[in-house]
Amino acid sequence: MHTLSAADITRLCEWGTDKHDLDRAVALLRVATPGVEAEQLSLLPVGQRDERLMRLRARHFGPTFDMTVRCPKCDTALEFSMDIDALIQEPPEPSSRTIGFEGGSVQYRLPNSRDMAAINRIRDPSEARQLLLSRCLRVTDIEGQATDAAGVPPDVLEDVVQRWASEDPQADITFKLTCVSCRHKWRSVFDILSYFWRELEIYSQRLQDEVHLIAGQYGWDEQTILRMTPERRKRYIDLIGT
Repeated sequence: MHTLSAADITRLCEWGTDKHDLDRAVALLRVATPGVEAEQLSLLPVGQRDERLMRLRARHFGPTFDMTVRCPKCDTALEFSMDIDALIQEPPEPSSRTIGFEGGSVQYRLPNSRDMAAINRIRDPSEARQLLLSRCLRVTDIEGQATDAAGVPPDVLEDVVQRWASEDPQADITFKLTCVSCRHKWRSVFDILSYFWRELEIYSQRLQDEVHLIAGQYGWDEQTILRMTPERRKRYIDLIGT
């Protein structure tokens, strides 16, 4: 996986202004892994995609993730840090992804970015779950012929959902938190997509400020300045300030 250049970051942030996080995730990985098609990246299980994003983020901003979460009850801000080694979840050994039931069997796969995009605008959790299951299941009767998922027992569908969580733990990272002010307890979801993108936006804005200062002083074009190392840009900015 390649490190994103300053030019990559400014270009991605400009392109992604009106894009969804799912599109941004695939675009980030596409730039960081030249030669790998966007289609292939969009088919990665969500947890595998998120692990790659975490490791890419660590390359740019270090292995420590600083968090600020507000209590949903009293709005107190809680600040804490997590190391990437604590955030990376080890998946279990691969197992059979076929579940038999009376009258047939279900083969399932782990949800990917395309599946999540398909349910993104659905507000009803039950409807979203039904669509997600329909996309990720292949149901066959006792003769091995494809059949409708409507005949799958509810307990088998629940088993599939539980297996998703077990086999792709990186897809659902949550923290158990207790408010220091009101002692309210809750679970907070960690979304690497929005977390990393926000850091990139802040970094891109700082790059634009640096380009503005250096170009105004020396007359160099944007691409020349962005190709400089961070240390070299900082040196010129220090010189401008003296």
